[in-house]
Amino acid sequence: MDKQKRGRIALALFVLIPIGLYFLWSKAKETFIPLDYMGSYYADTTLLADKALIDSTLGDNYYVTGDSIMEIWTIRDFELVDQTGSPISLKTFEDKIIVANFFYATCPELCPRMNNNLRLAVEAFKHNPDVVFLSHTVHPEHDSVPVLATYAKKYNYANDKWYFATGFKHEIYDLAVNHYHAAAPSPDGKYDFIHSTMAFLVDKNLRVRGYFESRNNPKFATEVKNGIKGLQAEYAQNQNKNND
Repeated sequence: MDKQKRGRIALALFVLIPIGLYFLWSKAKETFIPLDYMGSYYADTTLLADKALIDSTLGDNYYVTGDSIMEIWTIRDFELVDQTGSPISLKTFEDKIIVANFFYATCPELCPRMNNNLRLAVEAFKHNPDVVFLSHTVHPEHDSVPVLATYAKKYNYANDKWYFATGFKHEIYDLAVNHYHAAAPSPDGKYDFIHSTMAFLVDKNLRVRGYFESRNNPKFATEVKNGIKGLQAEYAQNQNKNND
């Protein structure tokens, strides 16, 4: 083999090997672990003996694992208002993947840091109509529609991509405590001021499939993005099975 030919082969290998390694590395990065269901274990395991009884008691919102029943955390319908003054409900988010969190506009440190990091995930999916972001204020007494409109402008995303929602306090707090499970009520059953630093991943069936802690977590945005991609991979796999 002449020297010139050996040189061409060496040059080709020099170019192609890094490309191949990058391709394999990229594929490895995008291999996502199936997402669990978030939920609480149901105390009455006698239901296991009768699937019809489980269905009538828990509806579709359960997951049997071994000899236990998990009641899956599921988001109920709501009536809130977004930063444009438009009413929003679960109908607004039909057939969407939702990433939700809780904040308040006058929060001095934790909320801005969380939302600034969440913006990296919003940016990654800003052209994907199947993914939306929903930030609930926990201080609706102050966070009126005009306040939220001003707040939303700082992030400069389409109103139907990132919703900032307000409404009746009891409804927001019920969602936070009893559906997202972002916080627990005080012993007297009343709601304390909720200051969650987590984001919650909700699938198209309104089931909570993941939560991501933002405080002191440099991987927060990456974890949110990978959670979304994990759901997308799940839906793609199910679609392929249906087409077979």
